[in-house]
Amino acid sequence: MVISSTALAIQSMGRIWLVQDTTHSPLRVAAVSAATGLPILILGFYGGYLADRFSRKWISVFGEVLSFVVASALAALAVLGIVETWHIILAAGLQGTTTALVVSARQTLITDLVPEAQQRGAIGLSMLVANLSGIIGPGIAGLLIPSFGTDITLVVGAGVALIGILLFLMLKITATPVTEQVKHRMWSDVAQGVRYVIRMPRLRWLMLSATIMLVMISSRGAVFPPLVQDVLGRGAGALGMMEMVGGVGAVLGPLFAVWLTNRYAEIKIEIVSAFVFSASVVLLAISPWFELTLLLSGVATCVGTIFFATNLSAIQLGAPKDLRGRVISVRFVLSGTHPIGLMALGGLAQYAGTRQALLIFAITGILLVALLNIVLPAKDGQETPER
Repeated sequence: MVISSTALAIQSMGRIWLVQDTTHSPLRVAAVSAATGLPILILGFYGGYLADRFSRKWISVFGEVLSFVVASALAALAVLGIVETWHIILAAGLQGTTTALVVSARQTLITDLVPEAQQRGAIGLSMLVANLSGIIGPGIAGLLIPSFGTDITLVVGAGVALIGILLFLMLKITATPVTEQVKHRMWSDVAQGVRYVIRMPRLRWLMLSATIMLVMISSRGAVFPPLVQDVLGRGAGALGMMEMVGGVGAVLGPLFAVWLTNRYAEIKIEIVSAFVFSASVVLLAISPWFELTLLLSGVATCVGTIFFATNLSAIQLGAPKDLRGRVISVRFVLSGTHPIGLMALGGLAQYAGTRQALLIFAITGILLVALLNIVLPAKDGQETPER
């Protein structure tokens, strides 16, 4: 996961910087990120179905191969000097499609590898090691782009992806999906997972709170390239540094999340971290100095990762084993709403300014979290399905 995610991080920064440097359009930069996330809104349920029916290892390997092919094609276009913005958006969309098909399998693969008593810690650890890519990938890209250009950066990203394929092939998995032998129609299986989520008040709250954070607060990265270059007057190295500091926060977040869940109720952790996450982005939006922006980026990512790590483990472990792939796919489908936030934030930044757009989104996120807790009060502990 470290290698695979690092490859994606290098490719992602290469794509967005190429668009930023050639267009200086926040909307087009946001469109690249949105194209990566949008497919999961359409295909996420199908990915959950696959995770409960077929080998999660081979689904993951298949995803790595597709990702490598897409990355190699875009790198070739860049090296030849014929890459255009629509090529980049298309490549981002294809990579997002791959992610949509494999993300549920890869996430539930974690629980195939460890005993049940250790699964909560394993989920947190998986997020931690995957988030190491948030340090390594931007660091590599931030060094390569100023020194060798975006085209070489994309070539390196594709090469790292090839290593990921080999490592996934080496996994030895004995567990099989619980419902692999049962034959059902796909959409009846998907509907079963959705109905389960709807009937569980705690799961509903977890899903809705995650959606608010994903659309409003996690969209902040869509305007980081114009914020760094056009507002703060820095280059690709500064963007790489900002992503690296965020990566440090993303690594620390799961550690804090595991520590906190052993001491406090999960819902309480999520409510507090959601408000702190939003508040840190408000401060980031009004920060006049790059150094302070850098620090706040790390704080926001750390607290945001605490929120999402707690949220993801609560959803995954709150589902029955035979429904786990489909329940977690509901969570990932809702994450497919993230591109809506990316495009809206990019469009607002295009016309109202980068700082102003970021500030509006962060304050709106705080208000929506408060409203959610008034309309649908959070519950912790065990629950029974509503009829």
